[in-house]
Amino acid sequence: MSKISRYVGARPFETEHKDIFRGRKGDVKALLQLLQLEQIVSLYGVSGTGKSSLINAGLIPLLEQQTHLDPVRIRFTAYKKGVTTLSPTHITGRLIRGGDEQVNTFLDKLLPDEDTLWHHCKEHFIRHKGDRDLLLIFDQFEELFTYPESMIYQFQQQLAEALYRSAPQRYWDKLEQLYEQEKKPLDSKQLSQLQSKSHVKVLFSLRSDRLHLLNRLTQYLPTIQKYYHELDAISPSSAREAILGPAVLPQGEHFRTAPFVYTKGALDHIVDFLTQSQAGTPDGKEEVPTIQKIEATQLQIICSSIEERVARQQIREVGVEDLGDLQAIIANYYEERINALDEEEQLPAKRLIEEGLIFDEGEGKGIRLSLYEGQITQIYYVQAETLAKLVNSHLLRAEPSLAGGYTYELSHDTLVRPVLEAKAHRL
Repeated sequence: MSKISRYVGARPFETEHKDIFRGRKGDVKALLQLLQLEQIVSLYGVSGTGKSSLINAGLIPLLEQQTHLDPVRIRFTAYKKGVTTLSPTHITGRLIRGGDEQVNTFLDKLLPDEDTLWHHCKEHFIRHKGDRDLLLIFDQFEELFTYPESMIYQFQQQLAEALYRSAPQRYWDKLEQLYEQEKKPLDSKQLSQLQSKSHVKVLFSLRSDRLHLLNRLTQYLPTIQKYYHELDAISPSSAREAILGPAVLPQGEHFRTAPFVYTKGALDHIVDFLTQSQAGTPDGKEEVPTIQKIEATQLQIICSSIEERVARQQIREVGVEDLGDLQAIIANYYEERINALDEEEQLPAKRLIEEGLIFDEGEGKGIRLSLYEGQITQIYYVQAETLAKLVNSHLLRAEPSLAGGYTYELSHDTLVRPVLEAKAHRL
């Protein structure tokens, strides 16, 4: 088993990171309680808040320990005309089955190999003898709405059937037809299973600025907008837990570094930097303390850099003097990701990010912009392979466009200043 770091940097947490996923216990508990009570729940938050991390490293491990729910993670990716071959319904069905092959059950005596969501969910119910329920987790669910309207309609119709019907009428019609032919395809136990409703729950995870799109699914899913959990940035106290908790875990065969601790001064310095807790009043006459939320991605980038220093210098207690320039850590993050590209990719990538993805307001201030993938190729000559590298390094974020395909933007506001400084140096 490969060893992992104690902090994930800018990438999302995966299920294997459950032990180092800290600071979100309240959100995980609240979301689990809501899912246990309701059939359809939506998780929302601004882009980059950590919804996928919460699901992967917080919710799913807890589901596996404490509930009879079998989680199935589903991601569509954005629709691309002429490229996308599977509909959302087919993607969902394949993941429920756990692969491409059909599973034969007594349902096939009635309607062989029916490729519907109801069929796949009912087969799960049959295989597990009704003891395990399904939780369908749709991550980045806003991607559904990049697909043609006919596919969206098919998806909501089939999902509603899987959620609400014990058995569709077509199965009863077929059963009646066989009985009229004096055939008895099902025994009493199988007939009871057919009549029993499969227990299926759904979690939709999506960006807060795409919540309104759920209204397009209310024809078949009328309660889709009823139960929500909002994921916000983390509080300073939760940030302290996210910093301290992973550092002190025993190394064993799991982590690549030995345990270490932070002094109070070092911890306070990191949290103060992350919160920037002094803010002016609207009239600018005096400064008043405010409690600000902390972006988990920025915290992970800084702590990942600290862990690398701990490994190099064999530090066991991290003091203020060991932290270095925290702003420089963020700045270097950009340069390091650019330098990791092939040489011929670096200048086009720099021009894209520094000139195309930030509106320069002057004095080191700027606003993140987004560009469609076609614009990026035509204007900045950045190819799809390079964009994939920038996304995988979490320098850029790819967001599904409602017109199909993706738009790209800088992954975090924290990177605006170092990018503008790099631009000034380059020009």
